[in-house]
Amino acid sequence: MIRSLAPGFLVAAPHMEDPHFQRAVILLAEASDDGALGFVINRTTPFTFADLASDIGFDLDPVVEREAVHYGGPVSPERGWVLYRGSERDEREHVLSVAPNLHLAATLEVLGDFVSAPSDDPFHLLLGYAGWAPNQLEEEMQSGSWIPLELDDEIIFDVPVEERYEYALRKLGIVPGMFIAHGGGDA
Repeated sequence: MIRSLAPGFLVAAPHMEDPHFQRAVILLAEASDDGALGFVINRTTPFTFADLASDIGFDLDPVVEREAVHYGGPVSPERGWVLYRGSERDEREHVLSVAPNLHLAATLEVLGDFVSAPSDDPFHLLLGYAGWAPNQLEEEMQSGSWIPLELDDEIIFDVPVEERYEYALRKLGIVPGMFIAHGGGDA
C-alpha cells in the first residue's frame, strides 16, 4: 500500500502536533518496504542563496541570489537537495526522477547548473529531508497523521510557499479551518 503513495504528497492532518510536520505538505519521493523518503515543500529557511554562496562555491546569477532556500525536513539539515522541473529524462548521474518531469539531485554539479545561469526550469534548494523507517509511515497513516494527495507539480512550483498547505487541503476537498481541535473527555 505504501508504495502506491509515491510519488505523491502527504498532507499533515489538521490535528498534527509534531512541530517538524505541523501544517506540512510533503513530497513523497520514494516509498518501499525499506522505508520512505520525502521533502517538506511548504517551508523556507531564513537563508537565501546569497547567504550560502561562499559555502557552495558558485557565482550566483543575480536573479537567484535573493531566492529563499527551502526546509526539506529535519533529517540531515546540512545536506542540500535540488528539486526541479525539467525534461522527461535527466540522464545525469545521481538524479532521482520522481515523476516524468520532476527530479531530485543532491550533487553540486546539478546545483551549479541552476544557480550560475538563468534557466526556464524552476527549482528549489531544500535543506534536509524527511525519512521513515520500515512500517513507520504505514503506522502514521493508520493513526490519521497524513492525508495522501496525488502528485501535482503545480503545487511545488506555481503556488506560493505560504499557500501550499491550504491549497493542498482544498484539492482534497477539505475547507481550511473546518476542523476543530477536540481534547476528548466528557461532553
